[in-house]
Amino acid sequence: MAIQTARDLFANGKMPIAVAPEGGTNGHSGIVSPLEPGVAQLGFWCVEDLRKSDRTETVFIVPVAIQYRYVQPPWTKLNWLLSKLEADSGLAIQSISQSAINNSTEIYHQRICLLGEHLITEMEEFYRRFYHQDLPQIPNQTLIPRLHRLLDTSLKVTEQYFNIQAQGNFIDRCRRLEDAGWNYIYREDIADIHKLPPLKRGLADWIAEEADLRMQHMRIVESFVAITETYLQEQPTSERFAETALLMYDMLTRIQDSTLPGRPSLGLRQVQITVGEPISVTERWEKAQNNRHAARQAASTLTQDLQTALENLIS
Repeated sequence: MAIQTARDLFANGKMPIAVAPEGGTNGHSGIVSPLEPGVAQLGFWCVEDLRKSDRTETVFIVPVAIQYRYVQPPWTKLNWLLSKLEADSGLAIQSISQSAINNSTEIYHQRICLLGEHLITEMEEFYRRFYHQDLPQIPNQTLIPRLHRLLDTSLKVTEQYFNIQAQGNFIDRCRRLEDAGWNYIYREDIADIHKLPPLKRGLADWIAEEADLRMQHMRIVESFVAITETYLQEQPTSERFAETALLMYDMLTRIQDSTLPGRPSLGLRQVQITVGEPISVTERWEKAQNNRHAARQAASTLTQDLQTALENLIS
């Protein structure tokens, strides 16, 4: 039903359709996550639907990049946020003098790295002790490999509960777990939950609550899939420090409250919208029609070309 509705809107909608091809936000203004293939496929379906209706319009995908930037560097608010995160996670607050708040990028970098290492260590022990996961301590291991191992472990814990095999990258695994979780919470085998006897209603609620709790492991992974070792090193700006600190804030608040409350405002932001060159889907479809293998390759190539176009728009 959802796919048919989308196809109808693509072909017959009165306005162009805006689609987020990443499938979710990554919290980084300077990184485009791997794109989902759905946008390219919908584009090809749109061409097919138009041809079946004897319509001659050309289908284009127009890449659009949206970036938010602080009007003024939020150093003071960033210092406050890091102090809060340090206190909430049990670390000593690394105070910065008022005179040094605006020109201490190295100190901010050190604070974020120290906080990140502490959070990883705490979560590793959490999964070792309570979920019986094998996470041996590796001397001198850098943060990013430790983070990726932790993300993999967090997903494994959830996959084991839902009896799902790990397939694909972190984002692919998150989407499969999300589908499994919704199926446990919104049960298709229950026509009317209000007509269930109290025992079955209680068990259904029990399963839904546990599924929601297990999905929190996956939600934490979602927040950190785009973290790289070089993001802060390449551009140690207040923007990037703030983005990383806010991702840590998301994690801590999810653990404390299970839901994601509103983020603290670090200052006024302005938006920059950059429009790229249109990409003709019709032209690609015409070259690949009547050949299933060529059609799959064309969709894959279109997805990659769109990825490249978006990355160029934010560089």
